[in-house]
Amino acid sequence: MKKCVILIPSYESSADDLMKTIESLPLEHDILFVDDGSQQALEKTLMDIYSKDEEFYKYNITILTLSSNQGIEKALAAGIKSVATNYEYIARMDVGDVCKEGKIDKQIFFLENNTDYVIVGTWADFINNKGDLLFTSQLPTDDITIRKKMFINNMFVHPSVVMRSSAVLKAGNYSDKFKACEDYDLFFRLLNIGKGHNLPISLLNYEVSPGSISSV
Repeated sequence: MKKCVILIPSYESSADDLMKTIESLPLEHDILFVDDGSQQALEKTLMDIYSKDEEFYKYNITILTLSSNQGIEKALAAGIKSVATNYEYIARMDVGDVCKEGKIDKQIFFLENNTDYVIVGTWADFINNKGDLLFTSQLPTDDITIRKKMFINNMFVHPSVVMRSSAVLKAGNYSDKFKACEDYDLFFRLLNIGKGHNLPISLLNYEVSPGSISSV
């Protein structure tokens, strides 16, 4: 079993956003894009990028293409189903977001040294599409506080999390039962299986943009 895969849903993603996100990712982990029925196939967009910059060939990228636009909930569920039994951990990212240096390795290190935890997120810098910092999300870090406050709001920044694949499968994968709340729903179910934590450091630039998620 491999260590970690980075799961990224995509719908009509621009080359610029794709390049920004891919360039921020560590080479040692595989990347799975789920193309949620884009009119211009993600594969073509990536090939256009490769033709201009051969450096992108160093990334191990796989594309899972859905036949039609089904929404982020089903795109993520399809992605999990295709890779969860092959990787120990699943890291989430969205197109347009930037992974800061060491992010995923720090989260894997935490999970490997805290086997009763099933999900670990990080703090995140929320930015606009011009790169301006809007605010830094500093969510609770300890499991007890996270559990209490989950009844008020989601206590994890979705594209910041790394999850144990076995726990995601045990929890039943992403569901489309609650539109636009697929992460909140899954995280609640994960916390019925094990503990949750947020690293108290901003390790993600989260772009507040409609282009960063799969279309409904």
